[in-house]
Amino acid sequence: MNLISRLIFVGVAFVINSADAKTFTIDEDTSSVHSLDEESGDFQTLKHISEIVNWPENGTVFVTEPHTVIYVPEPNFCGSDSLSYRVEPGPSDDDSIDPPTPPISIMSTFGSFPSTYTETVSYNVRCINDPVLLSISGLLNLQSGSSKTIHFYASDVDSSNFSVALQGSTNDSVLHADNLQLTQVSQIYYENGKYIAQWKLQVEAPSDTAGHTTIQLRTSDGEGLSKHYSIDVSLRRPKRTIFIHTDLLGSPVAETTSSEDN
Repeated sequence: MNLISRLIFVGVAFVINSADAKTFTIDEDTSSVHSLDEESGDFQTLKHISEIVNWPENGTVFVTEPHTVIYVPEPNFCGSDSLSYRVEPGPSDDDSIDPPTPPISIMSTFGSFPSTYTETVSYNVRCINDPVLLSISGLLNLQSGSSKTIHFYASDVDSSNFSVALQGSTNDSVLHADNLQLTQVSQIYYENGKYIAQWKLQVEAPSDTAGHTTIQLRTSDGEGLSKHYSIDVSLRRPKRTIFIHTDLLGSPVAETTSSEDN
């Protein structure tokens, strides 16, 4: 399996470009692919890329076939980047008798060059706003009359201007919004390429209530992008065991009750 096929197989997004333009515009987290042109049907006149002269500062480049260039920007990078490669006339040492057939081949031209030359390609990587992410479990099991504090992190790769909001419970008869409290417990800080803050969600389960509900949270950033999260809650009553104490004649003299989780 060649490199382009492997990248497509693992889900890398591509924008296919023609090589007649020296500047390509792509979106953040999207790769660019372009090929050198074939100026003649004669295979012996093909051009090929012999080496990368200047590597991109904010991405990775692959050369395949060897007429195809794949530029992969770093995750979450947006801005300007460039690379330069040396082009030589004729087939490369890797070309066989028959011309190779690239899996993706968009052909155009930079012009006619009778000898070796160096080509520089620029990339404009457009910023795409990413949603605020929560590191929180989507399941919660509770016993009625108990409480639970859930600590979790919110993060955004684009900005420190974000928030987390509690939208309530989908079944107030099981768990009312008054039994929920969301608190930000740390300031937003920058670490490992993203802005992070810690939050906690306090859940107070009412007594003698059982059933299922969903706690709903919403994240928002400074550009108005929202993302919804949910926590499925299973609330159960405690298991009660009644003990009957008797005297020597078998007559009941006392009764005790114990509770435990199901």
